[in-house]
Amino acid sequence: MDLKLKDKDVLIEGVALPIPLQISLEKRGKTVVNHRYVEDVKELQVLCSSCNQWHSTCNLEGGAWVDINKTYKLCNKGKHNEYFDTYCLQCYESKKNKDTKIIEQEPVVMAEIEEKCNVGKERIQQTVFLYPDNDLFIKLYCVFQNKKKNQLINEIIAEFKANNPINL
Repeated sequence: MDLKLKDKDVLIEGVALPIPLQISLEKRGKTVVNHRYVEDVKELQVLCSSCNQWHSTCNLEGGAWVDINKTYKLCNKGKHNEYFDTYCLQCYESKKNKDTKIIEQEPVVMAEIEEKCNVGKERIQQTVFLYPDNDLFIKLYCVFQNKKKNQLINEIIAEFKANNPINL
């Protein structure tokens, strides 16, 4: 049986869903099927958004849910508001390692470009939609370099312009 947000308060064999699963249903969407109950084995499972694998989290035994989760990331573990994350442990670790590699790259020096860009130029407000991984990178890089997000984006564009001139 697929579980959606509207099924948050459903009783399975007279037993309410575990709180972490209910919170997870709230956090992960209204209509997406990323939680399910497998009646054959009396098991609750959660879908990893990255690898698209179903992971067993709880078994229904003797009228109570028993935690069998060994492969899925649990946020706020041990607290009253713990819930199942978007990723399994394996995908979470690989994503974490990928982000760490980006952070460890040697920073690009752009001081000269910054000076050239800011001299006597007015600013035009823009709305830019970034991919989540690019947004995270820019935020982290800005923290490490003590810069503002728009300053970094302007520096990146200035460097790109310097390396790719347009001849009209």
